[in-house]
Amino acid sequence: MGAKAEIHRIMIELARQGISIILSSSELLELVNLTDRTLVFYKGRINAEFNRENMDEEKLVAAQIGQNINN
Repeated sequence: MGAKAEIHRIMIELARQGISIILSSSELLELVNLTDRTLVFYKGRINAEFNRENMDEEKLVAAQIGQNINN
């Protein structure tokens, strides 16, 4: 648990410095809490795109199962 928190801290610091980070995760809270922009793929294609202001767990799950999400 401590190692993951340290990785998150480093990622946040790097992002504050303007460094782009690509994060691949199946943990919804991790995506909601750490990302400024999230793309959700379904069957090999981008199904939804979210920014920090319009992203929540419910929308992420819907996009993951193929529902068309209108942001």
